[in-house]
Amino acid sequence: MEVKANRIDNENIEIEITAPKEMVDKAISRVYQQMASGQAIKGFRKGKVPREVIKSMVGEEGIAAEALNDLLPDVYEKAIEQSKIIPIGEPEFDPFPTLKAGEALEVKFKLQALPDFELGEYDIIPVQLNREVKVEESEVEEAVQAMRKRAAEFAPMTEDRGCAEPDRVTINYEIKAENAVLVDNREGLVLRMGEGEMLPEIENNIVGMKPGENKEFPVKYPENYQNPDLAGRDTTVTITLVSIESAKVPEIDEEFLKKIGNYADVDAFKKDIEKQIRLMKVQRHEQEVGEQMIQRMVDTTYLEVPRKLVLDEIQERFDRYEAALEREGKTIEDWAAAQGKDLDEMKDEEYHSARNEVKRRIIFDRLFTQENMEIFPQELEMELLQYAYRNGLQKSDMKKLMKNREFLAHLRTEVRERKVMRLLRGRVKFMDDPAPEPKTDTETAKTEIETAAPADGNPEGEEK
Repeated sequence: MEVKANRIDNENIEIEITAPKEMVDKAISRVYQQMASGQAIKGFRKGKVPREVIKSMVGEEGIAAEALNDLLPDVYEKAIEQSKIIPIGEPEFDPFPTLKAGEALEVKFKLQALPDFELGEYDIIPVQLNREVKVEESEVEEAVQAMRKRAAEFAPMTEDRGCAEPDRVTINYEIKAENAVLVDNREGLVLRMGEGEMLPEIENNIVGMKPGENKEFPVKYPENYQNPDLAGRDTTVTITLVSIESAKVPEIDEEFLKKIGNYADVDAFKKDIEKQIRLMKVQRHEQEVGEQMIQRMVDTTYLEVPRKLVLDEIQERFDRYEAALEREGKTIEDWAAAQGKDLDEMKDEEYHSARNEVKRRIIFDRLFTQENMEIFPQELEMELLQYAYRNGLQKSDMKKLMKNREFLAHLRTEVRERKVMRLLRGRVKFMDDPAPEPKTDTETAKTEIETAAPADGNPEGEEK
């Protein structure tokens, strides 16, 4: 496939593509095969309908239109990849291409694309190294006690006392704010004291309560609380304690060691706990290293991130929020109102975070092409198999996914980002002291700041 890309100006590109007739004929053949398999025609078995019969039913123009719909997205994606550009908007075809059997496909379009830019430092990426991963005895002991608590058995409490850690309690509760009921009377919630299953101010108020007692108290929910109706709200919580079950925490004896892992003795048990804690710390450190090296790339690469891409990212985020809320029978407007804001305000607050994410993706795309990386079919196949395994998919489901362009684009993104991360990890230089501040181009940095959103998160003059 031949591709010619000409920059009209800093942001606009004209691309001309010539797809050989072999690609065209293959696309037409695929259309015939799909129609033959999908059509139930008297006198013919499925998949065995002759081309001439299909052509007489659909028409040559109909076949060509279907083949163009099938071929054009692939041709476009390959042209973008070969041209090594990052598109901002949708292509404007002039004229819109037509497809004919036995002839090459000529495609011409204009496209707004990201201006050229230089990648930041990545030949050597200095990051801070935590050379020694230490596991303290107190950490092991804390984990041991947590395992004992999890293995506890519960029975109705017979003592005359209030609840305390590590009891299990059953409560009814209601949550109000400004005389409006946010959570109507909920009954039968079972909680374990001391396990962080509720906000500390709620648990502290439950401690000491006896069955049948009621208590009303104020609670300020955190801004990042998972329930958007409660996040950031000043509320009044009413609790009725229904019952208390006391916990019988097992001793670390032979029966306990056999039950949780068939350990030979206490030393073997504690060594395994230490090993698990060490592994978690190593994984956490590796994640921190990854975040450091990505941030280093972002900080040393200067480019004007197009507002359109940032706004698209924000909209995608809010589409996901809306879908999640709908599954709970709520609306995104109610979610915003519960936090005392409107949607525009909330989108403004997302601007800088979204801009940083878009910039990271742009950098990864450029790195991928600059380093001449490729995604091979077997890599996509392996990614699909792993996805199918994680989600319990059958072969029929996998076949459908393989025809889904959006899903395949998502798979390619996953593989591409993993390859770029692998490349960056290979360039990391570990340092005992904090990494020095990256060299910056003052004027470029100034331009970057001025063209981004102002302090309130919304670009000046941006339409809402």
